Amino acid sequence: MDQKDIETIAISKVKVSLTSNAYLSPFLNENDKEPSWDGQIYLYKKEGKRKADIEGRVSVQVKGKETDVTSKKQIKYPAQISDLKNYNTDGGVIFFVVYLKDDQNYKIYYDTLEPVKLNKILYGVGKEQKTKTITLKSFPKNKQVVRDIFRNFNLNKKRQMSFTSDPSEYLQNIEKDIPKGKYEMILTGYGLYKEKNNFLDLDNFSKYNTPYFYLQEKESGLPPIPLDPDNISVIQYSEQNVEISIKNTVFYKKIRRTFDKSDKNKVLVYFSKHVYLILNRKSSNLDFRFKESNLLREASLDLRFVVGVIENKGFSMDGTWIDFSKSINSDSPDMKRIYEDYKKQNETVQALDTLGINKDIDIDKLSSQDLKKLRHYMDRD
Repeated sequence: MDQKDIETIAISKVKVSLTSNAYLSPFLNENDKEPSWDGQIYLYKKEGKRKADIEGRVSVQVKGKETDVTSKKQIKYPAQISDLKNYNTDGGVIFFVVYLKDDQNYKIYYDTLEPVKLNKILYGVGKEQKTKTITLKSFPKNKQVVRDIFRNFNLNKKRQMSFTSDPSEYLQNIEKDIPKGKYEMILTGYGLYKEKNNFLDLDNFSKYNTPYFYLQEKESGLPPIPLDPDNISVIQYSEQNVEISIKNTVFYKKIRRTFDKSDKNKVLVYFSKHVYLILNRKSSNLDFRFKESNLLREASLDLRFVVGVIENKGFSMDGTWIDFSKSINSDSPDMKRIYEDYKKQNETVQALDTLGINKDIDIDKLSSQDLKKLRHYMDRD
């Protein structure tokens, strides 16, 4: 086949795939007359594809390649620099490459090229450079997932269009204000949660979409600042009201998620300042960690929860049981130390209650004499 036939067949395959989706309408040009683009995909809020229900439109580019190999999960493709620059000016594009063996044997690959990603791809490109290699993944067949890909692209395109340079430049200017609580991290997307109040399904979401994070200044109406998803430090990006309980006792009512700055594939889920889970997005493994707080009552609550997790081999998150039976060895030296610390902390809190001291006490601020007096009181019969 000549290249024109390959491109025509490639566009027809993408068009057929998208036409079958009740929420998408492809308007693609098979004659390759438009520079850099092959057309638009219209998104609809409801089934029926009525003009009144248009949610947005997405520019697409489709390339074809004749090959005997149509089973790869990912491919690399040399995109034209001039095209990439045009996409960036327009707010991005969804880029398709179709591997064709013949009319019946083919595979569609794609990548969403939003402004943040395009700026990163184009960074450092030389004047004489003609192409830049991009990586594309298999286009899914699930119609809801496909719809979410286009909706998420449309959402991020609108948010990122006003930021025409590397987002890290904006982050550097405001990094000193992040710890002061002036900003909050936003992560939104279609398909990010399976259902209302469900635990964040970031691992599955990332298989098909780029999870973009934004910094929103709390007291201004300024647009959120997009961040490079491959270069995020440990910054709070999500809080959620979730009940963490064991049996009928609720220990925590809110969780906070952050990234591990040493490994972008790890997400830290904090129940308190000192008790957290480590989720590995690649392996979906869970690891449980804690350190003792210097605040007596806070430390007692955390230790009571940890002991409960050990004894019950897990805990509930909004009614869903999280099983830790394979990860906990209650006979280990560390576990025995936890029990001893818990007993001491519990006795200390009981002493505070007896003394009528309702406020928490920072153990680091107590003098040795204060500690001796407190211990003396606790040891009295």
